[in-house]
Amino acid sequence: MEGFKPAPAADGAGLNLRLTDGIFLDLRREAEGSPDRTFLLIIDEINRGDLPRIFGEPVTFLEQDKRGLPVTLPASKRTFRIPRSVAILATMNTADRSVGHLDAAIRRRFAFVELGPDLDAVSGAVGPLRLSAFLEELNARITRHLDADHQIGHAYLLRDDVPLSSEEQLATAFYTDIAPLLADHCLGRTELLRPLPGGLLDPDTGAPKQMADWDLAVALADEFNSAGDDGDDV
Repeated sequence: MEGFKPAPAADGAGLNLRLTDGIFLDLRREAEGSPDRTFLLIIDEINRGDLPRIFGEPVTFLEQDKRGLPVTLPASKRTFRIPRSVAILATMNTADRSVGHLDAAIRRRFAFVELGPDLDAVSGAVGPLRLSAFLEELNARITRHLDADHQIGHAYLLRDDVPLSSEEQLATAFYTDIAPLLADHCLGRTELLRPLPGGLLDPDTGAPKQMADWDLAVALADEFNSAGDDGDDV
């Protein structure tokens, strides 16, 4: 909304705090100047901010039936109105532990739409491994043994918005992204982790088995291409 930010002093010596409009006020000003247009503010990972402090009193006026009503901003004491033409799209990761702390007042003012992993986005294959089968079965295991909120997204199997196409890309994604993420979800507990990668987990160390790139693609195909195997017998 607004806040005091450091700015160079008029005499060039040091910094002073200056009351500065935030991006939402800039957007509101644009919206008031073009009432026939719709303006969209996108807030990524909204749950990571201290939302009551970020929005302050104007949070009440996000509701459509209160748009256009005046509210006084606490710092500048200016009158502020939110036009009906301003929309807010916010994103957050359901696996993020900070989601549970999302302020109830904020929750009431947003409609929630769940976006799950998109299997069609990873329709390719790496060697014998069908990427969509791998993602589908891995997420089925995660849902079964952990919960649906910890499913992994299709972005882990994409490079530049294109499905992985080489064994080297697959190995990098598995060893540096997917395997560490699964371990983090399981909080280091091997008994929780073991059913997820199944035979790809070293039973002695609890770490993913290290193998050549091509061998990894073959092992993943053997483990995940046949949906329905939950890996419990490993």
